[in-house]
Amino acid sequence: GTHAIVRGRVATGAVTVIDSTGEGTYVYLGTARPIETPYLTAIVDPGMPEWLRQMFERRLPELFAAYAKEFGVALPWKPVVLYSFHDTASTGYSSGGGTLTGLINMTLTGSAWKTPSPDALVQAFYLLAHESAHLWNGQLVESAGGPGSSMDEGSADAMANEMLLAFGMIDRRGWLRRRENALNQCAAQVRSASVHGAAERGAFKTFYDCGFVLALWTESAIRQQRPDATIFSFWRDLVAAAGAQNHRSDEPTWFGVMRSTAAANTVAAAMRSFLEANAIDTAISGMRGAGMNVGRGAGSPPIA
Repeated sequence: GTHAIVRGRVATGAVTVIDSTGEGTYVYLGTARPIETPYLTAIVDPGMPEWLRQMFERRLPELFAAYAKEFGVALPWKPVVLYSFHDTASTGYSSGGGTLTGLINMTLTGSAWKTPSPDALVQAFYLLAHESAHLWNGQLVESAGGPGSSMDEGSADAMANEMLLAFGMIDRRGWLRRRENALNQCAAQVRSASVHGAAERGAFKTFYDCGFVLALWTESAIRQQRPDATIFSFWRDLVAAAGAQNHRSDEPTWFGVMRSTAAANTVAAAMRSFLEANAIDTAISGMRGAGMNVGRGAGSPPIA
């Protein structure tokens, strides 16, 4: 009476899994009705609070269709999404997620999720949108890792923010606030240290916040020559460029695509200075030169 879901397939009989990736995967076994579309196979935990379960069942297919359209390239496999809820004694909101080849596994934990809340809805959808973006920008194209992590993590944050706005989860004010927050958090984190040195410091959030800034800066720079450019169109070009490099990308790939899309070499130079040294003033000047309306405010930014 149960079925298995593995590698995008729903199997009711015997099924053999051959792991060619060496990293393993997750298999679902149970009776929950899967969500199946041309873009994904998904299981939303039947024990998920009803208000969240309804949102996921509606939005999951729409989100993956939107990403497929924005990236303009199909995934070579049908991804599996597993979204679970752990009803524990802990209060508040906890969430986490990760990806393997062709798979997203996400979990919500904490009793606060049981009560409908606009902020909780945004947090849950943002986690889904961030991890889903990695199927394209972290798996279709594999990051070389290290300092380059800021590019795929930050871009996933930027893309998730765009999806929040596109799906009406936030308004333009909320969308702008998230951009400003990333810039402020990044500025605080690199006040006396570089983005490149974040891993050695254990400051992994720097890759997210400063990578978000890098994505916004790149998009703005390209728009000076291509007004319709977006972070998604940039990644379409990056995916194509990485195809000639065994589907791997790194900082030189990023800057090479920027130059090929008419962003000036001076922009790339300012970005390198920003990444390699605590050069937030260089970043502000460079972002202004790329057409972004950004500047210093008085006092300290609000705590995120």
